[in-house]
Amino acid sequence: MNRKTTIDQIIATRQAKQAELQSKHQAISDIRDALKVLKKQSQELQTKMPDDIVTCRKLQEVSTKLTEAETKAKTLNKELRILKERAGRSTLNIGIVGVPKQGKSTFLQALTGLDEATIPTGNDYVTGACSYLRHDPNVPAGDAYAIITPYTEQEFLFEVIKPFCNIFKLDITSVSELPYLDLPDKSSMTETNKRILERLEHLKADYPSYKFLLGQPSSRIEKNQIREFVAQCDEDCKVKYTNWYAIKKAEIHCRFPQEDIGNVMICDTPGLGDFTPGAKKALLEKLGTDMDVIFFLKRLTTGDQTISERDTEFHDVVKEANPLFDVRDWAYMILNCGNGDTPDAFFVENLRTKLPTRQGVHCIDCKQEEEVSRGVDSILSDIVYQIPTLDEKLMRSYYTQVNELKLVLDSVKDCARRVFPGANGAGSTIDIGNKVDDIIDSVFSEFNKLKKELSSGTSSIAADLEGIINKMRGNSPALEYSEFDASQPGKWFMEGKDKLRAQFLADFSNLDDILESMFSQMRDKLASILMSENGGRLAFVTEGEEEACFWSALKELLLLDFGDNAQHIIKGIDNLLGFKMSFRAFILPRITKITKVLSNEPLHDDSELSRFAFNPSDDISVCKNKLVSAWSYTAATCEDQFDEEEGELRDINTTPAEAMIALIDEFFLLAYKYQGERYARRIWEGFYKAHANEVWQDKNANSHQALARRWNNAVATFTGSTEKLG
Repeated sequence: MNRKTTIDQIIATRQAKQAELQSKHQAISDIRDALKVLKKQSQELQTKMPDDIVTCRKLQEVSTKLTEAETKAKTLNKELRILKERAGRSTLNIGIVGVPKQGKSTFLQALTGLDEATIPTGNDYVTGACSYLRHDPNVPAGDAYAIITPYTEQEFLFEVIKPFCNIFKLDITSVSELPYLDLPDKSSMTETNKRILERLEHLKADYPSYKFLLGQPSSRIEKNQIREFVAQCDEDCKVKYTNWYAIKKAEIHCRFPQEDIGNVMICDTPGLGDFTPGAKKALLEKLGTDMDVIFFLKRLTTGDQTISERDTEFHDVVKEANPLFDVRDWAYMILNCGNGDTPDAFFVENLRTKLPTRQGVHCIDCKQEEEVSRGVDSILSDIVYQIPTLDEKLMRSYYTQVNELKLVLDSVKDCARRVFPGANGAGSTIDIGNKVDDIIDSVFSEFNKLKKELSSGTSSIAADLEGIINKMRGNSPALEYSEFDASQPGKWFMEGKDKLRAQFLADFSNLDDILESMFSQMRDKLASILMSENGGRLAFVTEGEEEACFWSALKELLLLDFGDNAQHIIKGIDNLLGFKMSFRAFILPRITKITKVLSNEPLHDDSELSRFAFNPSDDISVCKNKLVSAWSYTAATCEDQFDEEEGELRDINTTPAEAMIALIDEFFLLAYKYQGERYARRIWEGFYKAHANEVWQDKNANSHQALARRWNNAVATFTGSTEKLG
């Protein structure tokens, strides 16, 4: 069996576990959420009944066990995430690490057959973005392309900018604030901090040149563009590049010389310079999550065959990246021996003892393709048989931790059930008779009243629109110009168009606020109906929560009670909270068409609009006349666009109201629309029955009884979440 076939089998075995790992990862996530809810309940109850010493002591015991469960669940969640990502990969991933300037990029050039345009080297720190080199037999030898993935603005803020700002106690909440960041004076700083601040200065000064990349989707670039996105400078180290700041990773597809190398991906990590805060944490995350094995690369220096503190630091990073593995299980030492130099025996033994790795030390001249190829062949032959052992070790640890977590969760449940052992909680027998049907019928009735109110025309914005059009019928806004501008009529004309277009859009912007206010009022009315005595009686949903969001709390309860079975109603709530007949969705498409004449796009191809275009022969007086005419034409077009049916603004009158009516139906009847009224009523009936004690609780019950019912309901919900773990 060749190496490629072996690697394919390893990947297939991993991927077969993907569904199980995904399911368990979701279950752990749900359990962690449930643990937080129960812990919060415990804290609230202790606050509300401080004089009940016995009960508070029981709740404190529960809180202690909850903390233990949270710790175990967090650890298991992290391990599951690594396993899930490992099972989802289509390649075996190899990470290259080491102190800067050890020859990592030179080694990769020799391994892949690529050159400086793709894998940068140089006499200074040149590697910028993290590059993943993937063997792709479909790419011609020597050629390459890359898929670059930029940071989102949030990722860039928290993963790149914040680590710098934290060192100097600088407050920044948005990437857009970077150009205005007030940096400290570095004259009295240590040399290390000066270098860190210099990098932050570069990030700030260069921001205009790379900000356009942030938040962009992944895209393909060809070989001749790759260096501009992954390196800090050109091949001569004379031209500075800044795109790499914004690049989270670059996946470079190329054809390795060894045809049977299989589905392998090699990660070229930037060296950890002392001017890059947060780099250690980022490298730990990358090695622990993304890498199957590590190549530890060190350059042989003939005059100084010693192990530096930086070497030891990197070795410690590898040990820390995956605590389940001994570093000798998954790291390989490559000693870069250039110019025919050879290490002395004492130094090699020192490396084996102080920086232990698998297979000892591989001495390779990283500039020689044949040596690199032989060395990698030797290591890969070992890797393909070692990886299944590592995978099995991870899976054993996972199953052990799952069983340990189950024991802790059982302990939590037993302890929690003893807090109020005699109280009526979830599942208590309240005789609700026809109350469920009555209350759902009442909610339907109240919603129908609201729909009738909306359809009566109270949501009309026609008057506001008419006022805007009437205003536009008047004279166009005054446009001032200076003598300097008069000598450049073309520039003044374009600026005048910009000002007119801005004024036009400003006139319409208040419609957006009006529409949002209408939908906000409708959301509040729906919440009021569901919380009222003659409506849903769901005021308990936000009970005890200061300024709690009713809709978010209702979603949380529905998810805890029914999980996926409530997904249609959850979707309805999401639409209710996020939807509005917005300015962009309703008004903007029309005014975009209207403002064509006020845009700076070429108008010469349109015979009707060409009269509003600037001609080189126009003086300032002609320009002014054209702008006044353009405004008048736009106002007339506006009236035509919004006055479509014999002078009646019917669409503007009715569409927002119709949208809100549809949204009410979608929220409460979404399950009805998709799966039938019986299903919809069954979900709501189940919800009301699950919360019977809160909805129909005895108003005269003392606080202890009410709190006991609430606690036992929470315990029952928590118990349900733990069953997903199996």
